[in-house]
Amino acid sequence: MATKKTEIMNEVTEETSAAVETQEQPVDPMKQMVPLYIPRGAKNEENFELISLNGKVWKIMKGTQVQVPRPVYDVWAESERMKNRQRNYEDQVSAR
Repeated sequence: MATKKTEIMNEVTEETSAAVETQEQPVDPMKQMVPLYIPRGAKNEENFELISLNGKVWKIMKGTQVQVPRPVYDVWAESERMKNRQRNYEDQVSAR
């Protein structure tokens, strides 16, 4: 009986160690670059946009496509979504 338990424990241990060895290493999201294009604004607007993440600031030129880390793109995209929600809300309130 003890040998049967030992055999099962050895099998489980081997399977677990094989699973750990085949796990992929985590990818650093700051090394994954994605394209970002910010359209030009009106004449009275700045020709760049500042994006801050974890104390670091990126100055992105409007009207040109640039490669930025994925988290920087995510911050910009969330900011744009919130600006659109604000505009929609203001339109709803002013229509009342």
